[in-house]
Amino acid sequence: MNRFTNWIKIVSLAALVFALAGCSFRTIDPSEMTEAAPSETVHEPAASQQETDDGKTERDPSTVPPTEEAGSDTDTETETETDETTQEPFQTEPPPVTDPCPTETIETDDVSTETSGLQAKERLQAALDAAHTYLPAIDSAAWHHLEDAVAAAEDALAHGRSGSYEEVMAALESAMAEMDARFVVKNGVTYVDGILIINKTYGAPKSFAPGNDKTARAALDRLIEAATADGVTMEINNGYRSYSSQEKLYDYYVKRDGKAAADTYSARPGYSEHQSGLVYDMEAWDETSPQALWLDEHCWEYGFIIRYPKGKDDETGYSYEAWHLRYVGVDVSLRLRELGMTLEKYLGITSRYEEG
Repeated sequence: MNRFTNWIKIVSLAALVFALAGCSFRTIDPSEMTEAAPSETVHEPAASQQETDDGKTERDPSTVPPTEEAGSDTDTETETETDETTQEPFQTEPPPVTDPCPTETIETDDVSTETSGLQAKERLQAALDAAHTYLPAIDSAAWHHLEDAVAAAEDALAHGRSGSYEEVMAALESAMAEMDARFVVKNGVTYVDGILIINKTYGAPKSFAPGNDKTARAALDRLIEAATADGVTMEINNGYRSYSSQEKLYDYYVKRDGKAAADTYSARPGYSEHQSGLVYDMEAWDETSPQALWLDEHCWEYGFIIRYPKGKDDETGYSYEAWHLRYVGVDVSLRLRELGMTLEKYLGITSRYEEG
């Protein structure tokens, strides 16, 4: 009888399992069993069980038939098999899923990206500030690539186009690298493409006192000799002029004609080409004189140029001076003559005082 009851339990539990699995289940007819099962056992299975303190279920010994021992091997095997069968075969909740992208990582990436963007912006602004130091000193037509790079950088910063910072920076750095290669400062004096420049934009410190350049003076001696051979007498009015000497001369002209007028023909101290030692004023005050005409025709053959040509005040910063010679070397003097350019135009630079 006890064996039949256990079979009934097994069949009931199996039916429940298959029902949960969506499978069909055929009820076993009790008549197929080897022993007949009393009807009361099927209807009141709970009466023969009680729950222990540890949550396990065991039968009440009083319900065990007297003809069978409650602790037999058969009962033990059957009860073990029943316990295994009653375990729930399905999980009612899905297992926890580990987030492959933790919030901390995302926040770190965001901070890193923001920091990188800020650094790029700061680098671009620094490069732009450096570029702005060049702009007043150059001719935009000659250095349009720098002007274009500066405009692109300003636009990117003004509109917060962080995605273009690196591209704009590359263009600006390329233009600035060219500027740095062509503009070199030595002893406080600027050289553009190896040519020393002193004008209203590019000054020289008071300590810069080279005296008359020997190469320039030797070239001038040959020029004077050639002019004399052509029947034109050439005399030197003055050459090298120190910072202090220029200061006295400029102050004299300011007192005599006023500052605005003096600035058109006399340099402020520290901005006179005479301080370079590469300049000579000749006795050729009248542009129609034999001296002025000969110099205009032949000075370039000896590496000199008429530094302040007629009608080029806006480029050189000074009115026409037929007597003012500047030594640049034969290669440059020939090129300037062929191109018909001033030194400022040729180098792409300006000659303007800063206000104040």
